[in-house]
Amino acid sequence: TKLYYNKRYTAGCSLNKKTGHVWYSSTSLNDVEETSCLSAKDMFKLLKIDKCDLLKIDAEGHDYTILSSIDKSILEKIMTVQIEFKSQKDLNQIKDLLLKNKFEAVRHVWYGKGDENYGMIFAHK
Repeated sequence: TKLYYNKRYTAGCSLNKKTGHVWYSSTSLNDVEETSCLSAKDMFKLLKIDKCDLLKIDAEGHDYTILSSIDKSILEKIMTVQIEFKSQKDLNQIKDLLLKNKFEAVRHVWYGKGDENYGMIFAHK
């Protein structure tokens, strides 16, 4: 897997060069390294995780994609989720997925203004 980044801007990187988010428009992700990735299922198995108190996802617009890729057997082991959303559509999709997986007390907060509107969802079992 290729990881795109900028040597001068160490706070941002992406697995997708075209959609990688950077805070400054003048910053580009021109540097690349090969890396390996694990699924949540493989990570839980490798680290022998039986229970996860908090899963936090902040993936600059890819949050729902990541959450929806997590196997149901792994979601059962997660007690609390904090996840970012970038639109009303993201909010609805994430909330629906969390509720279908036995999360309760699903709350959200909006931040930002205009095109920079985003928010955070908090859910627990």
